Amino acid sequence: MSKRHIKPLTEVQKAYLAGFFDGEGCIHIGKHQSKNTPTPIYNLYVIVAQTNKAIIDDMLETVGLGSVHLYKRSFEKHKSDNDAYAWHLSGRHAADFLTAIKDYVKLKRFQLDVALEFHATRNFQKYHHGRGSKVPAEIIERREQLAQMLKADKKAQYRNTDTVYVEPEKKPEIQRKLL
Repeated sequence: MSKRHIKPLTEVQKAYLAGFFDGEGCIHIGKHQSKNTPTPIYNLYVIVAQTNKAIIDDMLETVGLGSVHLYKRSFEKHKSDNDAYAWHLSGRHAADFLTAIKDYVKLKRFQLDVALEFHATRNFQKYHHGRGSKVPAEIIERREQLAQMLKADKKAQYRNTDTVYVEPEKKPEIQRKLL
């Protein structure tokens, strides 16, 4: 695990990164089931994609975490022939980035809150015998619920469904209402 931390960001940088993330970013909770483990392994990912590599490189430099990947555009379904560049963050780095920009995110705020709640479920191991300890069933269940909530929200946004976000301070449980 990397010991690197997010670079200090100004409020202007946080706002810029949040706006760019709202338009071009994606949050994903990945699930992997290995033959050697009795429980699934979940991980948090943040990806920001863009055809302009200089912008992606600048985001990597500004935040100081993650990696940049090239995606060749060779499918007919893409309207552009331009290659895309994607800045990837995972695990704690993804959570640190989302925490830094949280106050400025608008469109993906629900997804961000779900992702941070998910990441908090990964910290149980600090208080229970460290890495490799058995994950309690209620934590696995909650991780799956959060992954499904994130997936449903992304699907609703893709379909341009009107949504209302309920502030976590007003409700103890994150929730979403469809109009």
